[in-house]
Amino acid sequence: MKRVIFLIISSHDSPIYDLMREMSRTYYQKMQPIFGYDYFFLEHRDQDQEMEIEGDMMYAKGREHYYGILDKTQKAFRYINHHLDYDIVIRTNLSSLWNFFTLYDFLDSLYDKGIATGICDQLCMSGTGIILSHDVCQTLCDTMIYDESMTDDVIIRRNLERFMQVQPAPSSIRYDLIYGPNNVIPTNLQQFVYFRIKNELNRMEYDIPLFHYLLKELYDI
Repeated sequence: MKRVIFLIISSHDSPIYDLMREMSRTYYQKMQPIFGYDYFFLEHRDQDQEMEIEGDMMYAKGREHYYGILDKTQKAFRYINHHLDYDIVIRTNLSSLWNFFTLYDFLDSLYDKGIATGICDQLCMSGTGIILSHDVCQTLCDTMIYDESMTDDVIIRRNLERFMQVQPAPSSIRYDLIYGPNNVIPTNLQQFVYFRIKNELNRMEYDIPLFHYLLKELYDI
């Protein structure tokens, strides 16, 4: 079984994120003994050290802002490359819920090295589910070129494409619950690897109940 690290983009700037972090923590904690992964909620804060870890929180020096996502991602990548033992890193966020059973089946189908894939969003690798092998993450960190005119996921993808071919995961493993009152919950949840839960309407009204429902159905939480 591949050794996996989940880096979960997180912040404290909205009550919805506080709730979704706590709900995410319940299933990451419950399934950790079964799959043996490490996971960290990744945030910025004012501190002296470049990186600090407190329990399942990983803090990068700096301040939270939209374009800071790449900064704390890059700092976290550098940290795990130097300090932690892993085969695969998955960068994700609080609006994402993973089915670990099907995810690990998918990861087992991949080679041990040279992996640059992720959850597909309109034929491109989405920033909510970037999957990299250790060697690719190391090369990415060593060669990263920044462009503040682009979003963090586009910058990561463009940099990866400078030295390798990126292969988005099949779109069939993703299911979006982003349509508010028009959401349709699939009857066979176990066929999916990844669920995106981010409605543009009232997120407290739609996202929190959906998250609770999936936790109960997938993990009996």
